[in-house]
Amino acid sequence: MTNYERKLFSDLLEVNILMDDPKNKDVSRFLAIAYHAIQDELREAMGSNNYAMFIRQGREMFAPVQG
Repeated sequence: MTNYERKLFSDLLEVNILMDDPKNKDVSRFLAIAYHAIQDELREAMGSNNYAMFIRQGREMFAPVQG
């Protein structure tokens, strides 16, 4: 992951956290637009397959242990 991609991912996480506490519907709409724009830019920078694999691996890393 390049520094640029790390920055985009960091921005994506930050916007996602801010969306979890919507106090104003207009702000929530703006954050949703920003989230998807950043996500699209990151997907383009990484390539769709690499982005999908990165997200899948992250989810697997933090998934509850099965057993």
